[in-house]
Amino acid sequence: MYSTRLATMRIEPVISIKLIHETLQMCPLGFYTAIFLLIMSLTGLFWSFEWYKDAGSRVLGTEVFGGRGGGPKIIS
Repeated sequence: MYSTRLATMRIEPVISIKLIHETLQMCPLGFYTAIFLLIMSLTGLFWSFEWYKDAGSRVLGTEVFGGRGGGPKIIS
């Protein structure tokens, strides 16, 4: 009896648009925080790593943080 019972049990996926909608209604703060953290992490990588900034510039087709010299150059 046990083996036939296991053979008939199936796990159905329960993810649906309705479930996602209800979850976002219950905890919208976490959803918006995740978007904010994603933006922070991507911009932090651009500031930290030159190779990441170059790759991002190639993907976007424009210079990332272009024209920001940071002030006058001091020549000594």
